[in-house]
Amino acid sequence: MKKWILFFLPILLFSATLKDVLQDIKKSELLRAKKYEMLAKRSLVEVQKGKSLFSIDASLQGLYLRTAPTMQIDLGVPGMPTKFQAASQNQYRGEISLSYPLFTGFALTHLIKKSKADWIRSKLQKRDMLRKLYLKAVMLYSRLYALQQYRKALVEGIKASEDALKKAKGFFDEGLIAKSDLDNIEAKKYELQAKEAKVEADIAYVRSMLGYLTNKDIHSVAGLPNIEQVKSFDIAKRADIQALKEAILMDEHDVKLAKSSLYPKVFLKVGLRGYGSDLG
Repeated sequence: MKKWILFFLPILLFSATLKDVLQDIKKSELLRAKKYEMLAKRSLVEVQKGKSLFSIDASLQGLYLRTAPTMQIDLGVPGMPTKFQAASQNQYRGEISLSYPLFTGFALTHLIKKSKADWIRSKLQKRDMLRKLYLKAVMLYSRLYALQQYRKALVEGIKASEDALKKAKGFFDEGLIAKSDLDNIEAKKYELQAKEAKVEADIAYVRSMLGYLTNKDIHSVAGLPNIEQVKSFDIAKRADIQALKEAILMDEHDVKLAKSSLYPKVFLKVGLRGYGSDLG
């Protein structure tokens, strides 16, 4: 007879510390999306810078006719044909040009500065998003810790009410207490059980929110950190305040871009153009 031995390995659920939670916040999908947005705007700065350099343009056009175009002229001269081929049946036109913006009314300068300000603002918004995620994570962490402690107190209270209910039933059977006293103790037990169910639902919700921020299933938290001192900070150094400054700079460059349209635009362009009936 074969004997099957089943090994049950307990699932170890570790309590996360606040440091663990904040480290996982840095890997948030929200921050990753903001990072790629920042990189895209950084590339846009280089694109705008490229507009102030020499540019080479090339074009090739082809015209294919079903029949050769002819022109009919009757001069009344005997023996002279009355139809002549007016153009080639296949026509090609190509052009290569080199252009350089000599003066654009400072439009390119302000366009580059505006794009750079937008890139810097995106970097600051990423920092500010991390700060807000930290605040949200700390709030949820503290909330989960408080709910865990409340649940412990409720469990102990339910256990105490069950013990009290057993003793009260014995007293009631002996005629030492009234039925109303017994009912009050039993009602208190059910009230504590209802509160426990509500706390369990709140814990599940807070855990799901922490899981959304950290991409991890956090079962419980270890405890609140010991904060010895609170450091003061300059509000002007906050990322969201600095991002507002960059947004104002962008608006200023928009005004200057609008003013640049009043200036004449001067471009230097040198080109080579060819036309023929073949590509040779």
